[in-house]
Amino acid sequence: MAEYLSLMSMKKNVEITYLEIKKADEWSPVTPVAGLVLRQLHVAFPEFNRFLYTAVGGDWFWVDRLSWTYDDWLECLNRPEHQTWVAYWEGVPAGYFELDDQSGDVEITYFGLL
Repeated sequence: MAEYLSLMSMKKNVEITYLEIKKADEWSPVTPVAGLVLRQLHVAFPEFNRFLYTAVGGDWFWVDRLSWTYDDWLECLNRPEHQTWVAYWEGVPAGYFELDDQSGDVEITYFGLL
């Protein structure tokens, strides 16, 4: 816990980048890559989401969910507007992203590669 608290007191410059796509024709599909599969999680699995969150965000000081309990994770993951997508490379998790539908606008709330 002391290590977590010391991280919280560190000051870091953070750059936030936004991507906005307003029309479908602004989106360009990509060519499929052999060995890469993207899957949506359809069942809430707090342990797996926590693993992805800490594995992807650990080096980037993602700390806002570190104190979450199992029930906190379940509450988030069971919301109908929430989606978790996982990229697998040769069957192994390679990254993930979370989406939240906010009244028709979809926000990428977390994204990263392992």
